[in-house]
Amino acid sequence: MRKILFFVESLGGGGAEKILTDICRHIDKARFDVTVLSVSAGGVYWDAIVRSGVCVRSVFGRVGGLLYRARYHALVKLPPRLAHFLFVRGCFDTEIAFVEGLATRVISGAPRKRTRLAWVHTDPIAHPHADARYRSKNSHRSAYQRFDGVFCVSEHVRGAFTQKFGSLPGLVVQYNPIDAQAIRARAAEALPDMAYPGGDVLRVIATGRLAPVKGFDCLLRVCAQLRAENHTFSLLILGEGNERSALESLICEHHLDACVRLCGFCENPYPALRGADLYVSASRAEGFSTAAAEALVLGVPVCATDCAGMREVLGGEDCGVLCKPGEEALLYALRSLLSDPGKREALREGAVRRGNQFSMDARMREIEALL
Repeated sequence: MRKILFFVESLGGGGAEKILTDICRHIDKARFDVTVLSVSAGGVYWDAIVRSGVCVRSVFGRVGGLLYRARYHALVKLPPRLAHFLFVRGCFDTEIAFVEGLATRVISGAPRKRTRLAWVHTDPIAHPHADARYRSKNSHRSAYQRFDGVFCVSEHVRGAFTQKFGSLPGLVVQYNPIDAQAIRARAAEALPDMAYPGGDVLRVIATGRLAPVKGFDCLLRVCAQLRAENHTFSLLILGEGNERSALESLICEHHLDACVRLCGFCENPYPALRGADLYVSASRAEGFSTAAAEALVLGVPVCATDCAGMREVLGGEDCGVLCKPGEEALLYALRSLLSDPGKREALREGAVRRGNQFSMDARMREIEALL
C-alpha cells in the first residue's frame, strides 16, 4: 500500500479544498494510505475529510496565540528543507503540495527519496498570489524544479505555468474530478433557509470565496446597473471570506437589499443551485471552475468571464456565455440573457448535455495512476 500525504495551508471553504475532499472520499483505500496535513486545525472541510476515512492532522492546531504565530512565522521563513524536517512528521512514499504557495514551498524540501508532486489550481500569471511566499521569481521556479510532477487543472493553467516558470518534466494537465452522482443526490435534499429574494423572478446564483479574485464587487455593480434598467432578478451569493463587509457596503450603497442576498458558506449548496435559472461567475482568475461544472451537472446554464479553464469546463457545448473580465462585458452578457428566455432555455438544454459528460470514476482512475 502506498503512503500518500496531501499538504494544504488550511481546509477552509475554497475550491481546491473541495476537490481534495472529493479525492479523499473516492480514492481507493485498499491501494492508498492517505494523510491530509493542514497547517491549522479545523475549517469547513475538516470534518468531511475525517468522514471520508482518511487521516487528518494539523501542524500547529487551532489558529491563535503567540506560540502559533511564532511557529507559523518559522514555517514561512525557514529554508524549505529545514521547515519540512521540523514540521512535516511521518514517513510517506509520495508527498503532494495540493495548493500553490506555502504548501508548495514546504513540500519542495521533502527528502529526495520521496516522490514530490505539486497541484496548480489557478492561473499563476493572472493570479500571482503564491509569489508572496518566495524571495524572488527564481526561488519560486527553483521550488517547482524540485518536484517530480506538476499537475495543472486545465490546459490554460499549464500554458500560463509554462510561460511563467518554463516547461518542466512531469508537467501534465489533470482535470478536477466532478462527483456528478453525489451532486444530484444532494441537490434533491430540502432547500436550506436561503430562499431567493424578490419573489417569483429570474433566479441567479454565484458561489465562491468572498475574495477580490472572485469579482463579486464587479458583479454587484453590474446588478445595480441592471436594476436601473428595470431588469428583475434575484441573486444568491454563497461563500464566506474577508470581503464580506465590503460587499455588504456595496449592496447597501446600490440599494440591492431586495434582490441580492449574501448567504455565507453553505455545506450543501446544491438545492439552491438546482433551483437557479442561471449560474454566474465574475472571476478575475480561475484554474478550472468546479462550481461552474457543478452547475452544469444540475442543468443550470453558465454566464462567466472567460478566464483560465472556463472554456474547458463548457467543453464545446452551447451551455453558457463567456465574456471578457470586467464590468462592461459582464453587463452586456447578463443583459442579453435576462432579456432572452429562449436563449436561456437553449443553454439549459446544452447544460444538461454537458453535465452528463462529467465522470468521477474516469478522473479518479487518472489521478490514482499518477499517484
